[in-house]
Amino acid sequence: MRPRPARDSSRLQLRSDLVQRVGSGEAYSFEAYERELAELETVIVGRDDPRSVALASGHRSQLARRRGDIEAATRYVEQMSEMATRTGRIVEQWSAAFFTAGNRLYTGDHDEAEALIEQAAALGRLAGEPDAELYWANQMIFLRRQQGRPEEMIEIAEAVVAAEPVGWGEWCGALALLQSEADRAEDARRSFDRALAAHEDLRHRPFLPTAATLAHVAADLGEVEAADRLADQLRPVSGQMVGWNVLAGLGPADLVLGRLYLLQGRTTDAAAALVASAELCERGGLRPFLAQTRLAQGEVARAQGDGAAARAFFEQALEVAEAGDFRTTVRRARAAVADPG
Repeated sequence: MRPRPARDSSRLQLRSDLVQRVGSGEAYSFEAYERELAELETVIVGRDDPRSVALASGHRSQLARRRGDIEAATRYVEQMSEMATRTGRIVEQWSAAFFTAGNRLYTGDHDEAEALIEQAAALGRLAGEPDAELYWANQMIFLRRQQGRPEEMIEIAEAVVAAEPVGWGEWCGALALLQSEADRAEDARRSFDRALAAHEDLRHRPFLPTAATLAHVAADLGEVEAADRLADQLRPVSGQMVGWNVLAGLGPADLVLGRLYLLQGRTTDAAAALVASAELCERGGLRPFLAQTRLAQGEVARAQGDGAAARAFFEQALEVAEAGDFRTTVRRARAAVADPG
């Protein structure tokens, strides 16, 4: 299939408050989700209020997704979609569409995810939502990464970063990740340094999505010095998923921790973290992240001098990645199988 032309970056609404919310630590506060959900549940008891029920279902879905329970997250989003339809409000239907698209990205269902992402963007524009195009860009970044087409989203990420709105550091991290996966290492390193500096300036806020994004880039580029500080921020959410708000996922925290530990030479800790990541992925049917985890496990085994185990993990990574057409991981796994060490 021929790639679609990149969307005109001028269509993005680069309001500083909007960019700050997307992927920000404030939006990622699940304690806030839990508080809001508790409040909503007291409000909706015994009431026929589809809008509040839709909002509560979205909160439940996000909390389930954080646990890696995509089956439960999907049930809640289906309820959210039903209630959104009952409201007759396009903005509620827009929210339900991008929530559903996020779940499909977690499981690696590319065709469904892309259709839902485009549907959500259309609904958002119809509703006059200024977030619509930026949410589209966010989800498309993660879709194109899975498909091995990161270069298609680099221009848009560059446009957001160039605008330097409040919260631009998260997008600088995303740009670094795209550049790294497009084999533009020097560009990725420059973007990584800028994103890390912005991240360090904001350490009083829990920018977990940024930390996870930068952790992947640090592992790709061999940025050992950044590993300690990123691991410190991610360690408290071990056993959970990390994502950009409700829009898309970066995988289990243990996946990125495992990659950071390997970067530090802590192969025993890396192996343990990646076992936990694999278990979460297998339980939840999180195929893109299972492929990435198997690849990382192979890298750990190679670092430990166990060539047979490394080859086995690399072959498992390749099998999962080829089955899901996760082309970035396919490319990396094929190279690893050819030279398991």
